[in-house]
Amino acid sequence: MYLSANTPRWTPTTEADLREALSNGLLEETHYLELKRELSPGKGNNKELARDLAQFAVDGGALIIGVDEHGEAPPTLEPVPLVGLPERIEQVARTIPDPPLAVSCQTIPSETDPTLGYVLVSVGASGTAPHMVDGTYFGRGDKTKIRLSDTEVVRHHRARGDVEETAAVLLDAYVRRDPVPPDLRAQAHFFVVAAPVAPRREMLLDVVHGDDWGQRFRELRDAGIWPVIDGRFSPDLADAETFARRTDGAAMTTGGLAPDRQLRRAMDGARFNEDLLEFELSEDGEVRLLTTRLSDEWRGDGQVLLLDVVPVLTLRVVRVASAVADHCGYMGPWILGVAAIGIAGLGRFDPEMSTFDRRPRIGRDVNEYRAVTTASTAELSQLPGGVTTRLTGRLLRALGAAEQYQLLLADPAQ
Repeated sequence: MYLSANTPRWTPTTEADLREALSNGLLEETHYLELKRELSPGKGNNKELARDLAQFAVDGGALIIGVDEHGEAPPTLEPVPLVGLPERIEQVARTIPDPPLAVSCQTIPSETDPTLGYVLVSVGASGTAPHMVDGTYFGRGDKTKIRLSDTEVVRHHRARGDVEETAAVLLDAYVRRDPVPPDLRAQAHFFVVAAPVAPRREMLLDVVHGDDWGQRFRELRDAGIWPVIDGRFSPDLADAETFARRTDGAAMTTGGLAPDRQLRRAMDGARFNEDLLEFELSEDGEVRLLTTRLSDEWRGDGQVLLLDVVPVLTLRVVRVASAVADHCGYMGPWILGVAAIGIAGLGRFDPEMSTFDRRPRIGRDVNEYRAVTTASTAELSQLPGGVTTRLTGRLLRALGAAEQYQLLLADPAQ
């Protein structure tokens, strides 16, 4: 059950766990926890549930359904019918709050009747908080939900901006590490970063060091490959097969990039092959990806953008970050960023469009595209397309390609 990025999870799995917490006086409402007797049917009750979920989107928290409060008296366990309840909760979270929420539900069956039980609903700190229900923003006070004033909403947006500034710093640091010097670049380059907001130190140490670390590293890389569709470009993430050591972790690369990130010159002395891809994981959970082939020469018309690179590789990194969170048991928020460098005046490659000059182009005065966002761990898992759209949507729209990627970036129940 998510409490906060820095607080270990208490994870009850049985009715006995809940009973013990009650007997020890530990199961009571706090800023991070609300207890509910049941979820009654009806439109009005669905909206009330949406408010209950939205209140936790700012700092994270949880609902436990099937526990009844009695004022000054201790709470009691009151198991509820479980059939269809988690699905209803997730549907409400996806359809009523604005913007939609990603939540996770865990059922705990009753010892006397497995059709009855309890539902733990975890709400991670959302990257788009605060969330609105019926035109009102909600947050959580000490023990109850509250309506946020305009001033509080502005404060939360500013706080999110501070976190996103951290993402921008990480992104800028990775862009500066581009192994291809500016004077040697012929193609546009693309960068993606994702990092936990409050990582546990060395949370991925077993993935980048120790016995069989390469196998674990590869498993996390592979989490980004499937089930994302293949892009019409290369190199792709699956092409990265050469392991390399980094000062803060490890990497897998492909193309003419040596383990020390130096460019390999061609044997005949010709210019190096600029089609590189690098995938890095740090000990502290940061995910980084670079490709130097966001564009390429096409039919004598100069460089054109291989636009599939942008949504596909971003979505792959989002999925890897979700796998990292699952591997480490990290349930806190994430920061993510993308950068496209060297794009001034370029249009997108599309073999179905016969006349290149009529295609939308990036302005010649704009050589970079950057975007950052925050996201909860649940968003990475359940709404990866939405997170990817926040990062890449503006560039796709600028090039008239947003509709082309709607299917790829569509999330369930949206």
